[in-house]
Amino acid sequence: MKILLSTESSIDLPKSLLDKFKIETIPFSIIIGGNILKDEEGVSDKIFDYVSLIKELPTTSAVNVSQYKEHFESLLKEGDVVLHFSLSSTLSSAYDNAITASKEFDKDKVIVIDSLSASCGIALLLIKARELIDNGTKLETVIETIKKLRDKISISFIANNLEYLRRGGRCSKLQYLGANLLKIKPEIVYENGEARPAKKFLGLFRNVIKPYYKDVFLRYQNPELNNVFLVYTTADTRDLEYIQNKLKEKGFKNIYICQTGGTISSHIGPDAIGLMFIYDTPQN
Repeated sequence: MKILLSTESSIDLPKSLLDKFKIETIPFSIIIGGNILKDEEGVSDKIFDYVSLIKELPTTSAVNVSQYKEHFESLLKEGDVVLHFSLSSTLSSAYDNAITASKEFDKDKVIVIDSLSASCGIALLLIKARELIDNGTKLETVIETIKKLRDKISISFIANNLEYLRRGGRCSKLQYLGANLLKIKPEIVYENGEARPAKKFLGLFRNVIKPYYKDVFLRYQNPELNNVFLVYTTADTRDLEYIQNKLKEKGFKNIYICQTGGTISSHIGPDAIGLMFIYDTPQN
């Protein structure tokens, strides 16, 4: 049985990694200034340029049922089963739309899993699924394993631009004004299927990178060291290099540095850096 892995563009992987792990994607849409852009590699820089020019924040549009149906039909020409991981149902209608589209096919030809995750957190699940499939694991066991793993994905961002977060409902107008006045940089974590503000860091963005990194691994002291994603919307290369070197010192084997795509960038804004990995023990 040939099992094909699929997800949406919100996985935030470049084509090189999509090819490496044999993952097929279907893009979300980004709407800004009357223009509709496909969420694809490199689109985030275009979005931020638009925002700087027209002073209007982007919105995103999930894949619709018809688009999913066409996507699944195309994949089934190449394989026997499509295993599709959707962006968390708490963040988007993508999961519901994918489920509706899957019902247009014979039973168990298209299996849709709610990732309960976002960005490269979804990638961590898909990489694990790829390993299991390539090792000949039965489909039922793959699905069971992935569903258990969803609760062990650590996702966090440190954000500099609060306007995007305010627009997305992650902070109130009052919090937004106070944070700007005090130069507060919030950490956004994704837990139990929902994004929420966590620790607040004080100071210029370049000065909070080190305490952010330290705080992440105070909470998760026993990470699985196979794969880690260092994710950014836009960032100073020196900040990325600092975290990359710290991750090497910590013993991570595969460190992937990825720029977020249009969907995630549209909700977080420029100047944001995040870490995503699997952890073995509950957070402290």
